[in-house]
Amino acid sequence: MGAAGEVGQHSYIHEKDDYLKRLRRIEGQARGLQRMVEEEKYCIDISPRSRL
Repeated sequence: MGAAGEVGQHSYIHEKDDYLKRLRRIEGQARGLQRMVEEEKYCIDISPRSRL
């Protein structure tokens, strides 16, 4: 542990845009999967897209 009063660097600021871009992609993929399940798409169409 650091000295008393020392502030650590616990920020995603340097990679924030990359993290947000990846999270948006995952969100889009999950929504697509949800829609495919709701529309009862054939499972061979769903399984390749389920690798998030």
